[in-house]
Amino acid sequence: MSDPIATCLAGALSPELAIAQCLLQGDSPATLGTRVQRARTDTAAWYALDRICADTDRIARLQHMIAVAGVEHAAPRDPGSIALLFDRAVAVSPEASVALYSLGDPARLDLATSEVIEWLVSETWLRPGMDVLDLGCGIGRLIPATAQVARSVIGLDVSAGMIAEARHRCAGLPNLRLEVGSGRDLAGIADRSLDLVLAVDSLPYVVQAGLADVLAAEIARALRPRGAWVILNLAYDCAPDAEKATIAAWCDRFHFAPRRLGVTPFRHWDARGFVVERLD
Repeated sequence: MSDPIATCLAGALSPELAIAQCLLQGDSPATLGTRVQRARTDTAAWYALDRICADTDRIARLQHMIAVAGVEHAAPRDPGSIALLFDRAVAVSPEASVALYSLGDPARLDLATSEVIEWLVSETWLRPGMDVLDLGCGIGRLIPATAQVARSVIGLDVSAGMIAEARHRCAGLPNLRLEVGSGRDLAGIADRSLDLVLAVDSLPYVVQAGLADVLAAEIARALRPRGAWVILNLAYDCAPDAEKATIAAWCDRFHFAPRRLGVTPFRHWDARGFVVERLD
């Protein structure tokens, strides 16, 4: 298991991501503080780590959220248990429930979210007049900016708690539909009705549930020709070659063409990005 603190101090991981990874590895606030002190260097990264650890109430709240939700990325889960995980997590910290590296801070989450939107627009995956599905929309962090550009947006999530939070945050948007989904299909979404499907840190849970191939077929059904499926994180703890093999298999089976494979375009998040386009 890699040491997130050492990786951060080597310049390969942001302080926020390093702290989040330590918490997922089971560090307590006290243990985390000790690890950071032992690794002390006269660098900006170390001082950033130290400042984060000094906010012991925040670190304890994040640890509590992980424990209450039962976050475990390795064990197989069904969609119902994943929904329960996120119902519990969003009740403790809405921001951290969708991005632990935000450390529960709305400003940090907004910064990371803006990077995603800017990349989607600059790469022209998100364009005016599109019909968009945000698959695993969580608290709806991408939706306000997406809805400003798109003709329509559907936000789908297995967690009723997440959808309730998204409805609160996105109230008043006229071109938005938010629904609790089964996690097993895209029931209620018509064939060839979408121009863009976003899966922003949601596919790892679909993979965990063993339903990735099923969802890939459903997305192929729902996308129009030349429609794009943008995946930011395909699976956790998966080798890059295995990720690319999965994408290649989906392209063969479901008539996609690969457009981006394993890109890492963000400063504030270490997500690996994949984009496939629906062929005619």
